[in-house]
Amino acid sequence: MPPEFLQTLWKSSRARSQMANEDHGYNSPSQLWRCKLCPGSVNLLRSIVHPEKDDSGEETGSIPAVLGTWKHDITPQMYRGEELDPPPALIAGIVTDKDYEDVEWVVSRIREIVASLPSNAFILWEHQMDLSGLGIDGGKHGCRADVLIIVPAVLVVVIDMKYGFKWVAGPRCNPQFQGYGWGGMEEFGGDKVWAHKLQPALPENLRHLQYTFESEEMQRVEGEIKGIIDATNDPEAPLCRGDHCIFCCKLECPQWRDTFLAIPKHLAFYEHLNRLDPIERGSMLDKLKAAQGWVDKAIKALIAWGYENRDGSECGIDGFEISLGRSSNDWGNPVKARKAIREIMVERNKKLRAQGKPEIEYRNLVDAPIPAMPRSSYQVFKKLGRAKWVLEILEPMIVSTPGQEGVHRKKND
Repeated sequence: MPPEFLQTLWKSSRARSQMANEDHGYNSPSQLWRCKLCPGSVNLLRSIVHPEKDDSGEETGSIPAVLGTWKHDITPQMYRGEELDPPPALIAGIVTDKDYEDVEWVVSRIREIVASLPSNAFILWEHQMDLSGLGIDGGKHGCRADVLIIVPAVLVVVIDMKYGFKWVAGPRCNPQFQGYGWGGMEEFGGDKVWAHKLQPALPENLRHLQYTFESEEMQRVEGEIKGIIDATNDPEAPLCRGDHCIFCCKLECPQWRDTFLAIPKHLAFYEHLNRLDPIERGSMLDKLKAAQGWVDKAIKALIAWGYENRDGSECGIDGFEISLGRSSNDWGNPVKARKAIREIMVERNKKLRAQGKPEIEYRNLVDAPIPAMPRSSYQVFKKLGRAKWVLEILEPMIVSTPGQEGVHRKKND
């Protein structure tokens, strides 16, 4: 029997996986992102016997999940001007005006989208879709799109409401939207899918993301989703640990249990290496080198994503912005600067000797090899000081180059 806190975590993990997989399907549109990143997760989840659900009739589950479900439920009611369902008992004491404002914002956006369409457009809420052509099993709840707006034989509009705080990818690269778009075109025809993600908890520039898929793109999407599903059906499908594990059984996954780099934080790393055998050290170095390569690729991809999705200086990456890097100060003519620095040093040392203080050493002002070049202006001023006469001589010799634009950490206000 594991310790009490592990037992609680184990039950919580199983409960979340049960909700995501028994109810919504092992490979439903909302789970395709996990299937793509970790194909082996489907086999893992199918192998787990889930505990029976609570039949008491009381609302169960995590508070964020129940709150999100309730907001989904009252959105069509608010759109149609109907009386809104009261919050379930589990969240009745924590619902605020902000929660209603979030729903009002979503409804206003849906109204704007409908108003932009021809008069024969009609709206469907929680529409059941048949995605078996993609190999998708909808589970107990089936494959239900939050909102579909149909312009018959012309256009399918897919709207997904995200009431959580965790950022969710927009339609262009999110297979959930793509799967619903494919299903809508199969059922209602048309040659375009206009997909929208509405997430009111995010900053203004990220709340409403949209993308239009042409029919050719949807054909490509069909092949990609079928490829994702095929990969999950492979008995040897690999497991891959990451953020996508949120609705999976972490404590029963070998990737979480066995294969991570176990480096004790209470030991100096060098001391930890002394306790490993040569094979373990070799395995660790292999993993670290592989991780280093992937980290470099991931950083480049993040920077490219930030530029592609920029809104002014905002790049959609929390804590970072697109701005100029640090400017660099260089000596315009290093030879002349070296001569001037030596002359200033001689004058400064005369005064220091008279005061009985240690003199400035020339080797601290220049870098080897011979002929030595001056060190950076910052280091030179640190040694020679910033007296007015020193600045008047050296500042005209410094050339300032603006920093390059890039994705940089935001400066504290």
